[in-house]
Amino acid sequence: MQIRQLTISRFRGIRELTFEPGKRTVILGPQNAGKSTALEALDLLLHHGFGRPRQPPTEIDYFRRSPHEGFEISAVLGELSDGFAADVRDHLEGWNAEDHEIVAEPDGPGVEPVVRVRVRGTPDLTYEHGFVKPESEGARFNPALRVQVGWVFDGRARDPLHQLSFYQGGLLDKLFQDADLDPATNALREALSEGAKQVNAGDQIANVLGELAEDLRGLGLLQQSELPLFEAGAVSQRQLLQSLRLALPEGDGAIPLYR
Repeated sequence: MQIRQLTISRFRGIRELTFEPGKRTVILGPQNAGKSTALEALDLLLHHGFGRPRQPPTEIDYFRRSPHEGFEISAVLGELSDGFAADVRDHLEGWNAEDHEIVAEPDGPGVEPVVRVRVRGTPDLTYEHGFVKPESEGARFNPALRVQVGWVFDGRARDPLHQLSFYQGGLLDKLFQDADLDPATNALREALSEGAKQVNAGDQIANVLGELAEDLRGLGLLQQSELPLFEAGAVSQRQLLQSLRLALPEGDGAIPLYR
């Protein structure tokens, strides 16, 4: 099967997007541009849910965290297998490749039989899979049909635990996007610098650094009286924030929220 056209409306950080991928498509762009969101939109639309159950949507899945308008992801599927085409025959339409548009009949010169499918995120925080053809009258694009699509998506890089840390595009990043984090991260930098001094002051660490100094002197990198030292180095605000994790208080300690 081949995706002829993908349309995304009001899903996460994407207000409106329509594009027509080829047999091989490379998506390039800076961080937080929506590359992974587009792939996850396709996964939401095409994955059958077996072995990887889908949780209900949350407000984060809606554009500007506004569920009342809902979201919609739709795709035009071409190069249909004979078996799949037979199963969805009542929902078939035509795709005019020259004009890049849907036509009513699935046959004719320059017309390919296709099916349009969609998933909607409702204001009630539920998903609705269905067919787009007007005559389909709300017929479900059910898991058994989605199995036949053969969609494969490895989303392990989008670890849900990242939502509980300050990874770009994650939940915490979005919740704190309007907060001034500079004072906090500056304090973290100062603490990290002080921590490096404490590392250098440790007796056992100083002994090891002394042994290392002999090798460095042999290379001409140190004077006789000098010792190598640990320093905190330059750390970006993003790296500092990602060193934090959301936790719950527990007596004198804390339990990471992901536990």
